[in-house]
Amino acid sequence: YEAASSEQNEHKATLNKTNELLLHLEAEKETLQRNSKKREEEEEEQWITFQTQYDNALKDKQQSEVAFHDKEQGLLQLQHDKEKIMELKTNKETEEQMAQWQ
Repeated sequence: YEAASSEQNEHKATLNKTNELLLHLEAEKETLQRNSKKREEEEEEQWITFQTQYDNALKDKQQSEVAFHDKEQGLLQLQHDKEKIMELKTNKETEEQMAQWQ
């Protein structure tokens, strides 16, 4: 009887240890799931931040390209106007010289 009782006590002790281990593992599993969820949320936030910054940089680039194009067109117009003015000045000087020769 004592051997059976001793064996039963060993089984109870083993069962208790197994239950404790299961509780510990369950708690560990929950912790890992929480950490995994938190990491996923952080990665999602980082992705959103990256996407926003990328979109803003792309918008800035496009605005810069438009501004550059506008300035380039302005410079071309100035160059054209300068050439016209020089042409008119040359024509006027030629007319004045011809008037002096007559």
